[in-house]
Amino acid sequence: MYKIALVEYLNSLPFVKSLEQSGLKDQLSIMKANPKDCANLFRNGEVDIALLPIGAIQDDPEIQIITDYCIGCEGAVRTVCIYSDLPFDQITSIREDSESRTSNLLIKVLNEHHWSKKQEISIVPFDAVAEASLLIGDKALIAEKKYKYVLDLGLEWKKLTGLPFVFAVWVCRPTVDPIFIQELNKIFKDFLETEDLFSKLQLSDDSISNLKQYFEKNISYQLDDTKKTAMKLFLEYSKNI
Repeated sequence: MYKIALVEYLNSLPFVKSLEQSGLKDQLSIMKANPKDCANLFRNGEVDIALLPIGAIQDDPEIQIITDYCIGCEGAVRTVCIYSDLPFDQITSIREDSESRTSNLLIKVLNEHHWSKKQEISIVPFDAVAEASLLIGDKALIAEKKYKYVLDLGLEWKKLTGLPFVFAVWVCRPTVDPIFIQELNKIFKDFLETEDLFSKLQLSDDSISNLKQYFEKNISYQLDDTKKTAMKLFLEYSKNI
C-alpha cells in the first residue's frame, strides 16, 4: 500500500474524489495536511506520493514530477490573496501565512520584482503585526467577505510575467511502480477533463459564494508546457530569497 499526502484544502478535492472513486483506493493510504506539512511528510520519507508545493522543490532539484496535473491558476486564484482594510497603495507591511512556504515566497518575489517599483513593503512573519495579511486555502474564501480590500496573487503574478502560476505538483519516491503512476495519471485525467467538474464534486454552492466558478475558472489543474515555464521562472526568482 502506498501512502499519499494531499493538501487538505477544497482545491485538492477533485484529486481526493478521483482517488476515492477509483480502483486504486485499496492500494492507498491518504493523508491530508496543509501545504507546509505535506512537504514535510514527503521530505521526511513518511509518504510515497505527495501533492508537493513547488517551493519545496528547491530542497531537492532532482524531484521528478509524475502526472500531467497540478494545483495552478491562469490568473485570479481567489485562495492565495492579501487582505486588508487599507488600500494596497497605503500598505507598508504584509504578514506571511503560517501554512505555506510557496505563497510566502510568492509575496516576496512579487514585492522584489513588481510592487517595489511603486512602494516599500516589509514582509513579516505570520505572528507579527502588519497592515495586511496573506491568507491561503479555504480560509481565504471565507475572508473575502471580511475585508475591504483583496489583492489576488495569481493575478499579480500574471501582471508581472504574463504567465499562469503553479502552486503544487504531484511527485513520488523512486520506489513507486511506474505502472501505478500511469494509472494514477489516467484516473486524474478521467475525473478532471470533464465539462461539468463541479457537479462531480457534489458540493453545495451556498456556504461560500461562486464555488462552481472557483473550480472551473479560478483553479487550473492541467500541468501544460506554459505552466512548466512559469514554475521554472518562479523557482529562478525565488532561489536567492
